[in-house]
Amino acid sequence: MKLALSYESMSAVPDEFKEAFTEQDGKAVLTKSIEVKTEADVQAVQTAKDHVKTELAEAKAKLKDFDGVDKGKYAEMQNELDILRAKAKDGGSDEETINAIVQAKLERATEQMTAENNTLKEQLEKEQGFRFNTELESSLTKELANKVDSSFTGDSLALLKGTFKREANGEYLTVDGLGIGDAVSKFVEGRPHFAPKNNGGSATGSTSTQGASDNPFSKSGWNVTKQHELYNNDPAQAKLLESSAGK
Repeated sequence: MKLALSYESMSAVPDEFKEAFTEQDGKAVLTKSIEVKTEADVQAVQTAKDHVKTELAEAKAKLKDFDGVDKGKYAEMQNELDILRAKAKDGGSDEETINAIVQAKLERATEQMTAENNTLKEQLEKEQGFRFNTELESSLTKELANKVDSSFTGDSLALLKGTFKREANGEYLTVDGLGIGDAVSKFVEGRPHFAPKNNGGSATGSTSTQGASDNPFSKSGWNVTKQHELYNNDPAQAKLLESSAGK
């Protein structure tokens, strides 16, 4: 196919050369250099493509035999292959051949066992982590039930859970060695405003007043020094107190 220097319109330019043409005065004019490929170049590219297609087809045909083969069957095939290789190398009759076969089987079995053990270990760690959180949260919730107001249960759990670890004997202890009961008692002692609120008469007023006076962020208990101490020593508690005071 011959290429013209200009065409009546861009639609008349062969698609493979359109990028080299520019529309001028209503016509398509050749304005860029183009690389002209010979018939030999085109044939070489086509031959390469055909070769790749052939290789892919052969590879698919070989892999077809493995469709639906499970891991156990594949391992057996690998063992058989190791045996054949050992026999081909050493003749298949002397002690060295037998040792090679045994060694190959041991290595294959070890790899499989290692993979299975790692999988089981991951599953166990997940289950233990879930059980740890569930058991600890349940125990803490029971212990907090009569010691803090229900509106503070969630905050108390969030602050306490991270302080515990599970010992080898199954007991939950804080880094200070306190059990759940002692840890909750100590936690509540430092937070009197978490105490359950009574709903009747003067008792409510007394509890509310006492709670407000103990809160350095409240109007009645305002104390900048204590506020700074709380932010330095217990930022989470400081934020809770500030929130409960309506700040």
